[in-house]
Amino acid sequence: MLTVEQPLVFVDTETTHLDVAIARAWEIALICRPFDAVDDSRDETTHLMVAGFGADALAAADPESLDKGGFHERYGPSSTATWVTEEQAAAVITSLTRPVDGRKVALVGSNPAYDAQVLAALLRRHGREPQWDYHTHDLVTWTYATFASSILERAQMPMSSYELSEMVNAAPPSESVRHTALGDALWVRSWWDQLMTGVVQ
Repeated sequence: MLTVEQPLVFVDTETTHLDVAIARAWEIALICRPFDAVDDSRDETTHLMVAGFGADALAAADPESLDKGGFHERYGPSSTATWVTEEQAAAVITSLTRPVDGRKVALVGSNPAYDAQVLAALLRRHGREPQWDYHTHDLVTWTYATFASSILERAQMPMSSYELSEMVNAAPPSESVRHTALGDALWVRSWWDQLMTGVVQ
């Protein structure tokens, strides 16, 4: 079993745009794991819905990004997430991603560099700076590396993150929770745990 001795945050955001210079996070999921945890028994989940996305805030949004995340169906009173202002979200994110006992938190995801940039921009709009490790753990890259070391002959690797996670026996999120922040954060946690235990087909 491979161990990574730093606090982890399995992260996913649903945003208004794929361009990080424009994107605003409207849904955020963070699953925090202590650096000395060996499984998910001590994980703590935070699921936020960011208030304030009215017509003005959505003027620069990409309709395809909104549709993919189900914004028009899920952004409303029926959400079970905790509703916060963006300033409150910045405070929560800062608290959950600050160093612990001198160890920087690592963000883990299927595209964590994007999430990190979106969250960093959110923090900076409210006078805060990210404190997490600038090295994120990208599960697509980790999976490629896993198979590069275990396959002796040239092999064609899939590009789809869903297919890659299936290669290590981590089921992709179901259609009902796919492209939701919490559903995707739970999925990347499962994917990470399968990679760490070395379970491959």
